Amino acid sequence: MNHTYFRYFIKIIGILTALFIGYFLISLTFTYVYPFIIAIIFAFFLHPIVTWFEKIFKMPRGLSAFTTLFLLFGIICSVFIILTLEIVEGSFYLAHLLPEKLMILTDFFTSYFETHLIPIYEKLLHYFNMLSDTHKENILSYAITIFSNISSHIGQVIQSFLLQIPTIIGLIPSSITMVVFITLGCFFILADWYRLKKYAFSIIPNSFILEIRNILHHLKKAFGGFIKAQFMLIFITGLMIFTGLWILQVEHAFTIALLATCIDLLPYIGTGIIFIPWILYLFITGNYTLTIGLAVLYTILIIVRQIIEPKILSSNIGIDPLIMLIILFISLQIWSVLGLLVAPLIVICLYALYHAGVFHQLIHFIKTND
Repeated sequence: MNHTYFRYFIKIIGILTALFIGYFLISLTFTYVYPFIIAIIFAFFLHPIVTWFEKIFKMPRGLSAFTTLFLLFGIICSVFIILTLEIVEGSFYLAHLLPEKLMILTDFFTSYFETHLIPIYEKLLHYFNMLSDTHKENILSYAITIFSNISSHIGQVIQSFLLQIPTIIGLIPSSITMVVFITLGCFFILADWYRLKKYAFSIIPNSFILEIRNILHHLKKAFGGFIKAQFMLIFITGLMIFTGLWILQVEHAFTIALLATCIDLLPYIGTGIIFIPWILYLFITGNYTLTIGLAVLYTILIIVRQIIEPKILSSNIGIDPLIMLIILFISLQIWSVLGLLVAPLIVICLYALYHAGVFHQLIHFIKTND
């Protein structure tokens, strides 16, 4: 019995060691190979389109790959131009509108300060003058310390932000270079797809080929389902926001809805970053009709999103929200903010491995005596 448990222990240690070595090698080489990994992923999903062009229009493989990438870039550039025009138009509108709104907001805070804060200040000053000199010195010392700490913290935040600007600007050339390498890598992979596929299968043992194909099938299915689910959620969110703003007769409703759907892509931030400050501002400035309308719209948005999101995700992928939450938390602890983007990829990979039977095979390997 003890010998059996020892064998289980050795096998588990071997699997964990292999996973650790794999993670170490990926971490060590990822900086140098990630553009080509991205190119392989793009090529994997663009291959059916390239094949379709190749068969329908009798194109050479290279020309079909070039046409597919050209059309993809054309679609991306067209969407980018439309978004830019909408944002520019909305920015001009806001630039014309904001000074007047800021003046109203300034008048509100000025009036509030004069009617509420100044009387409180005068009362505190009256009580302060009644204290002894020792108590006055202690209070002033504490106040100076608190304000110094606040000022120091604000200064550090501003300094850190300003120091990040050159780094962000410096990323632009490297980002352009990365896009070029990804595009070229994707083109060469698509153009030589069958030769590279034949070469890859020639160096992979035959016993693993069927397993790899099974994993890739489920990976493609899970990733495609995830993208489809996200686009469905974004479309429903954008349509609801645009419809609600149009009913409330808000100007530039399409631009605002477009911006909100883009922000909705950010995990755990969502449209609240737009609606909550907007609702508070309208309430402060006395526009109660629009305040109630936006509050109702935002509430409906949250309720509908909470109802349909698990259903859409489960129907397209089958991911349990609890598992997603656990992996998201672990990813945040390991990779910080980057974990918000890494977590969905980990879930998709685990889903593909599970449905491909990899975990079952590992358990069977641990339990067998050979």
